[in-house]
Amino acid sequence: MSDTLLTDSIDATIENIAQALQHMRPDMREKAKEAATMIETVVMKLRKDHPRNPAVALGTVFALYKLAERFRDSEANAVQKGGESPIHLLS
Repeated sequence: MSDTLLTDSIDATIENIAQALQHMRPDMREKAKEAATMIETVVMKLRKDHPRNPAVALGTVFALYKLAERFRDSEANAVQKGGESPIHLLS
């Protein structure tokens, strides 16, 4: 796993997250799964409630990428300042 959880590659980021999850205690992995399921439920509800609506689809993708960007930036800032990245604080 690289020093940075989020990368420019979606595949590499997914692999980094999967590796981080493997190192968590089972109860923490369960909490991570619950969080992922909650977010997925919201996204799937948007798809169901607004089928084939390009504005909703674009807004959903935009929000997900903005969240990833914020997470990446907070991680980079924490590491740069000598602190722990947000993902390390979760474990």
